[in-house]
Amino acid sequence: MNSIEKMDEFRAILDFVRDNPGCSRGKIAAYTGMDLTHLTRALTTLHRAGKVRRQGVKRWATYTVEA
Repeated sequence: MNSIEKMDEFRAILDFVRDNPGCSRGKIAAYTGMDLTHLTRALTTLHRAGKVRRQGVKRWATYTVEA
């Protein structure tokens, strides 16, 4: 996967989370069509970059976009 494809995936995740604050991985996966393993890696990258806030732990975590 090249960097442009990754940017598009990150953008899709951020757009969905921005429009649906407090959403779960399952809802994000259903919208983006990503498998949960791949999505978890992408969310971890976005969280470490300060783009999304994770509340809760593991399967019960919800996500919002950082201001």
